[in-house]
Amino acid sequence: MNADEVKEFLETVRKDPSVVQSGRDEIDELLLGVIKIEKKYLYGLESASKSRRQEEIRKYLDKNMHKGLGG
Repeated sequence: MNADEVKEFLETVRKDPSVVQSGRDEIDELLLGVIKIEKKYLYGLESASKSRRQEEIRKYLDKNMHKGLGG
């Protein structure tokens, strides 16, 4: 980009800031859900058995991946 293109881009952003804002997509939402489950077990809010944690993540992904794929 040259200086004029940068100025033009910045002017566009000034007029409409949503141009540079990224939204969450389905993958971001799935990852956020898995992170929340991991944190719940990490901080001891639930019993920390590895199999129980994995099962909860598996159920979460099964349920929510189906939604994300148009189901």
